[in-house]
Amino acid sequence: GGCSRSRPPLGSGRGRRPLGRQTSGAPGQRSKDEFKKAQKEAMRALIATLAPGTPLGQLAFNLLSPTKSRDGQNVFSQNLINSTLSDVLERRSPIVQASPKEAKLRKDTIADLMERPVHLANVGEHAETILEVADCLEEKSGVTATETMGQCLWRHRDSEALQQEVFRDVVEDVTWVDGSAEASSWTVVSACTTVFRELTRDRGGRMTAKSWAK
Repeated sequence: GGCSRSRPPLGSGRGRRPLGRQTSGAPGQRSKDEFKKAQKEAMRALIATLAPGTPLGQLAFNLLSPTKSRDGQNVFSQNLINSTLSDVLERRSPIVQASPKEAKLRKDTIADLMERPVHLANVGEHAETILEVADCLEEKSGVTATETMGQCLWRHRDSEALQQEVFRDVVEDVTWVDGSAEASSWTVVSACTTVFRELTRDRGGRMTAKSWAK
């Protein structure tokens, strides 16, 4: 089975800023939907640089498999990613009342598509496919697509595509870490911010790269 959704066929430097800083892309200033939309725009830019020449299945695995749960475990197995990707591709090319022979041919075609290197001309289409996979994995795992994308963008924050100013705020904003805890007055980000402020109180709120590495 697949998901129920139906869709059309900290850089280096002398100082460091605290995590979860309020930015133009932060959930505190934009709605959840707007924040997720901004994340998807950044993901499209990232995928555009990583996709060409990489098999679609491998690309999805590279982007999504490192996603961690709160206890540090990998959330998405290769089998889960592959089956979800296959479901999405199948849903994007429906065949009504397919014969057994046609059904087998379609499965073979989808398997071939997953193993075929992505062509530059098809990057945009495949980016949408991977974003849909992230949405479907939310339903299967309970890890939100916002967190999956947030982790992915953070891992690739030094990539050239994400160095563009238009993406920096959403990439560096990690308020997705708090997830469903936003109703509470205590959050992971607020706690980290408090610790950062205490550690840098005598340095004007700045931290050297050496101190940050510790």
